[in-house]
Amino acid sequence: MVLIFSSIFVGLNILDLVETKVALANGFIELNPIANFMFSIGFAEIFKAVTTITVLLCFYFLYKINSQLAIGLSFILSIFLSSLVIWNWIQLF
Repeated sequence: MVLIFSSIFVGLNILDLVETKVALANGFIELNPIANFMFSIGFAEIFKAVTTITVLLCFYFLYKINSQLAIGLSFILSIFLSSLVIWNWIQLF
């Protein structure tokens, strides 16, 4: 179950990165100040990879302590990121 949510999380982060790059190329602005800075200096992909791996590691360690909590939080995070990706998609088109 955690592997499924982890795969979904990685996929949604890739979609978010692609959508953000398309949006920035079309004149939109990044509202997250940290991400905006990373895009401005050209480290967006590295930043996204590091944050994604960090979150996955946190969920891995949480799963070792409390598997039900880790699965529940993974589900909530997946719903949140799905909503964000859908919202970004709507804004682009």
